[in-house]
Amino acid sequence: MIARIAAHPMQGDYGLMNICQARPFTRLAGMKYNHAVICVGHDEIAEAWFTGVRIMPMDNYKSIVWYRPDVSVQMRYRAAWYARRSVGQKYDYSSWFGMLFGAGLKLTAWQEFVLSLSADKDPHNCSGFIAQCYKRAGVKLVPEKATNLVLPDDLDFEKAS
Repeated sequence: MIARIAAHPMQGDYGLMNICQARPFTRLAGMKYNHAVICVGHDEIAEAWFTGVRIMPMDNYKSIVWYRPDVSVQMRYRAAWYARRSVGQKYDYSSWFGMLFGAGLKLTAWQEFVLSLSADKDPHNCSGFIAQCYKRAGVKLVPEKATNLVLPDDLDFEKAS
């Protein structure tokens, strides 16, 4: 469903990368990537940062691997629109508990169900934010997981194939 792109990203494409602030988490969880952003157009990205969702210039990060979901342009634009509308939304620190279990340990269906109910539905970690924007646009990028439990590696097309 998702294709990797090398050229300049378009609105709705999402990117994966590593940031130094999350390196310990990446090592602990055994992940390839630790951060996700979405292109919202005009050479800007939106990201769920530790201080909340924000818009940044695209050149804020140098090593982004971009992905374009194989959905209609309208759905990609709608996901980017939801991302822009989410600016200021708080970051979901509680999801890290679920992410650590989801990455390193296997959650039981019951634990995942309880976590999905207990976590706030609006705030998200970076990759959960991307998944939520697409979910609001009508696309489930990671259908087997609640959006607040989506890890950056879950959005990695190369790892999934």
